[in-house]
Amino acid sequence: MACSRTTARPPAKALRWLAVSVLLLAPFAAAALTVLLQVACPLYVRGKHTGFCDYQSNDLLGGWVSGVIVAFLCDAVFLAIVCGLSARQAGTEPASARLY
Repeated sequence: MACSRTTARPPAKALRWLAVSVLLLAPFAAAALTVLLQVACPLYVRGKHTGFCDYQSNDLLGGWVSGVIVAFLCDAVFLAIVCGLSARQAGTEPASARLY
């Protein structure tokens, strides 16, 4: 049986970098996701080229794209908070690990 050894805590610097990166890139990713969702499902196209999301001038999905984007941004903020808290915890050394 093979046993791998790793450090118990990730480096705090990498976690801080990840938290800041997520906060800075989330608005751009949300904008790209909005465009991709609207292209994949043409919500507000009228006429002959209407997709399955629009039937007889009614939006059948009820503007769901905004809900998806809000959920995405909430998840990004939550991830940044968790990474930031983990970086703070990884940066502090527990009293039991100190050598006296």
